[in-house]
Amino acid sequence: MQDDKKSTNTLTSSLSSNEFFRKSAKEIWKMLEVTHKGIMDVRRARKHTLVSEYEVFRMKNGETILELQTRFTLLVLEKHLKMMR
Repeated sequence: MQDDKKSTNTLTSSLSSNEFFRKSAKEIWKMLEVTHKGIMDVRRARKHTLVSEYEVFRMKNGETILELQTRFTLLVLEKHLKMMR
């Protein structure tokens, strides 16, 4: 019982108010597992999208090297920022 209380106290520090009112460390842990699995799935999908966009990235007709570089930089930065969310 003492270990459950310690675990519960430790886990509650990382919870939103919605998740905070669980009864036991086991319930809290399960909620965290479900939440983080979803986050990892989203990140994996975003990474796949970035790889796909990178693979089809080509220089357009009439595009200068500077325009190509700018477009590529924006693509990478946009995806990087989305992955950080």
